Amino acid sequence: MKNTFLDQVKGSLIISCQALPDEPLHSSFIMSRMALAAKEAGAAGIRANSIVDIQAIQDEVDLPVYRPQQSRLSRFTRLHHPDY
Repeated sequence: MKNTFLDQVKGSLIISCQALPDEPLHSSFIMSRMALAAKEAGAAGIRANSIVDIQAIQDEVDLPVYRPQQSRLSRFTRLHHPDY
């Protein structure tokens, strides 16, 4: 049986590697390097927000990656709609 993301990271640290287009760290390369740093620090999973970032992260580390479905209401308010 295939493990779900939650099964793989249960009880462990998940690190968010995300940046919006108008933020200084917005770059798939930077997100992949942040994911590598997170892995080296002991993270069990990565949270990312774009398909391009996820691909770059998966090319860099072998951790499971979670992409929440998001509705952006404003720069400072977000609703996350996980599918579990």
